[in-house]
Amino acid sequence: MAEPLNLNYYKSNELPPTLWRVTHANSQSQWNENGDMVAAELWDKFYDEDDLGQAVQRHVYWSHRAGSSCFLSVFSNNCHAQSWALRIAKPHRPACIYEIDTSKLSNEVHVLDMKMLMDGLGVDNKWPDDELLFLNRIPSSSISAMQILVDNQKAISNEQY
Repeated sequence: MAEPLNLNYYKSNELPPTLWRVTHANSQSQWNENGDMVAAELWDKFYDEDDLGQAVQRHVYWSHRAGSSCFLSVFSNNCHAQSWALRIAKPHRPACIYEIDTSKLSNEVHVLDMKMLMDGLGVDNKWPDDELLFLNRIPSSSISAMQILVDNQKAISNEQY
């Protein structure tokens, strides 16, 4: 049996202190029994770069595919996250921004760099700026705050975790 692909090459080497995850009514992510935010599909390994590249490509074009993603997109830039959330917030369909404290992530958590994935795997992504991908889950212990935005308004609710 083939050895799984080592994802360390695609891991982001220097994470900023904070990352931001934007969710909305159509987000595929869920919460598990531990309070972690989890991807719609969980993958424990990739066997080659084609396998990984196809999974990332499916994630990038999630609205155009029938399958689910094993990744959770986050932004390394708060202004980009705020802009994205304000663009998708609708009446009765809020957008949420989760603040992630990267100092609370263990080495077992895989955070992949979108630009490295694009360069190394030939992944096509029209909007790669400031994007990183968590594989499978964002641990609840790393989520430090949440904002709720409704109808293109600034935060109507801020919660600290």
